[in-house]
Amino acid sequence: MSTTMSEFGASAVADGSAAGSVVTGRRLIKNSFWYQWRSVITSTCLMTCLVLGLLSTPRVLEGTLAAWGLNALGWTFFTAGVAIRLWATLYIGGRKAKGVVELGPYSVCRNPLYWGTLLVMVSQVLLLKSGIFALGMVIPIFVYMLGVVPAEEAYLTEKLGDEYLGYCSRVPRWWPRFAQYTSPEVIDLNVRGLRAECIRILGWIWLPFVIQTLCVLKMQPWWYAPLNLW
Repeated sequence: MSTTMSEFGASAVADGSAAGSVVTGRRLIKNSFWYQWRSVITSTCLMTCLVLGLLSTPRVLEGTLAAWGLNALGWTFFTAGVAIRLWATLYIGGRKAKGVVELGPYSVCRNPLYWGTLLVMVSQVLLLKSGIFALGMVIPIFVYMLGVVPAEEAYLTEKLGDEYLGYCSRVPRWWPRFAQYTSPEVIDLNVRGLRAECIRILGWIWLPFVIQTLCVLKMQPWWYAPLNLW
């Protein structure tokens, strides 16, 4: 989860009730089926629909005005998603689990990192120009909305108590409330957290280039496309 700062300190370990809350919170996370299997479910859905999309006859031909428009929109969403994740990391990266962060993007929404990830995934749908790949996003979205995030919030409630409950009452889980945005003029930059996020981005920043290459290859006469899915 991405709404807490720094690692749980020694003072909390010395406090029996706090330590007990941490253990209970971790148990809630470990007992959540959706949290434990989130990566497997997401990867399976997306990869299956990606293959089905690649084996289908393209509906939008590369080089057309429609394709140019979707590509431009896809790159816009991709850039926005990466920017949001980096922005959120400036406030939360490397500082998890000691206190509630209610500054920057975390003052308007409790899950800005997930919003960034969603925009990146939508960008892949636009670049692929595939309805079946869009369909593959539906199950992972519901898994995170109804399973993963509630499990993470239960963990944080056990760990941080009233401080986190107060934060939840002020800041919406998903839909940003921009009117309450607040941020100090200067923030402490955690280089380790920012570096970790940059490494994660490097793991998938090549995706739009690969997808656009595949779309061009799909136009070749030798490409095998036995399906006619949208």
